[in-house]
Amino acid sequence: MTADIRRLIAPRSIALIGAAAWTDAVAAGNVAVGYSGDIWRVHPTRTSTAAVAYFRSVADLPAAPDAAFIAVPNHEAPAVAGALAARGAGGFVCFTAGFSETGSEAGRRLTDDLVKRAGTLPFFGPNCYGFVNFFDCAAMMPDQVVGPRLERGVALICQSGTIALTLMFNDRSLPIGCLFTVGNQARIAVEDLIDILAEDPRVTAFGLYLEGIKDTAAFARAADKARSLGKPIAVVKSGRTPAAVRTAHSHTGALAGADSVFDAFCRQAGIARCDTLATLCETLKLFHVGGALPGRKLLVMGASGGDMAMTSDVSRSLDLDFAPIPESQAATLRTLLTDRVTVANPFDIHTYLWFDPPALGQVFSTVLRSGYDAVGFMLDCPPEQKADTASFDAVIDVFIAAAQGTPTRAALIASLPETISARIRQRCLEGGIIPMQGQREALEALSLAGGVGEAWRLNLIPRLQLPSRAFAVRISPDSWAAAVVAHRR
Repeated sequence: MTADIRRLIAPRSIALIGAAAWTDAVAAGNVAVGYSGDIWRVHPTRTSTAAVAYFRSVADLPAAPDAAFIAVPNHEAPAVAGALAARGAGGFVCFTAGFSETGSEAGRRLTDDLVKRAGTLPFFGPNCYGFVNFFDCAAMMPDQVVGPRLERGVALICQSGTIALTLMFNDRSLPIGCLFTVGNQARIAVEDLIDILAEDPRVTAFGLYLEGIKDTAAFARAADKARSLGKPIAVVKSGRTPAAVRTAHSHTGALAGADSVFDAFCRQAGIARCDTLATLCETLKLFHVGGALPGRKLLVMGASGGDMAMTSDVSRSLDLDFAPIPESQAATLRTLLTDRVTVANPFDIHTYLWFDPPALGQVFSTVLRSGYDAVGFMLDCPPEQKADTASFDAVIDVFIAAAQGTPTRAALIASLPETISARIRQRCLEGGIIPMQGQREALEALSLAGGVGEAWRLNLIPRLQLPSRAFAVRISPDSWAAAVVAHRR
């Protein structure tokens, strides 16, 4: 896909074509995000009103639209694509389903016809839920749109409309700058978006939900480009089980490929492969606040022995380095906390200094300057409006202040996702602290982010090497079932 998609994804004019229920929802989404451009409605029979004018065809529009949303019967979609191409549109989203994802010959013929009639126009889909651009305030998604305008944020790219909505509806203060779904990837694919958006200075990291890769070599090149520009990638990819592979193929027609090879590629390319959307969100927050971690050397502290014991247990299957606190810093901590506290990692600091901000700040500052890649402070706050949170707020402020100017990434970790409010999360983000929700997810994210940093430091370039001819006949040529070979730059 070589066409420029910037006109499509940041449109100043939009044409909504087809079914009222879906196109009305797209129009409402643009109101929600504060879209300020032109919106033109196209329908062969709907009656114009004082509020909304309807054009009978694409040819009747006052100008060529930058972006169009197609919600017509599948057999009509190719002709609409041809009309948009003839008019000089910037591109379109083909919401309509019933194409190659059906696995039928008729569906494949419809896809071929859509691609042919679109000419060189960039488009998303078919079988695609569209996108939301919170940077430029434009929505091409037929559903409720939630999120503020942002100057910096992560780019999410999904092969599932529902997964995209789930991520947009998150209550984790994940700063989403733009959210794309790609459907069947008949033209614009995941790798195209990574390649183009990596150059956008507003994009801090990429979050992906994948079912299959259209062009594995192009994906590898795009991932390397993102890495070269300091934009880490976190991904959830289905296909770890036979059932998931079958579901993915029936959903978007994707060939999931060999999961073990994709795993190897991610490790060598420095891509964080997550198992859940919760871990994806926490990893992306960490990436947004400072990028990948240099490594996996971690210290976790808190005022609860129970939290520290659980940290050790939860981390037993994770690749994290809980190195001891260096003796020079340990001696300072023993002086501050006395022999009532055991200096260890994980580090139960108790509550002796809870109401002594200067001394507590010295503890935090000492730990944050002890040579760790990341330091997590575990704290679960009482619910706002139901309890007095003042003492918790004060301790968090001390931690944020102590973290300023330190070389170590600092995170506030809540055991339960709901025990760190939106207000506190925002305060942390403004102070350069990562607010992490859920103990397991936070520790997984820290391990994954450290793995990305370690892979980047090795500076390996993974490439896909086709298997032997005898083996190749049993797989798709675009499958991930190929050997991953890495070499230094």
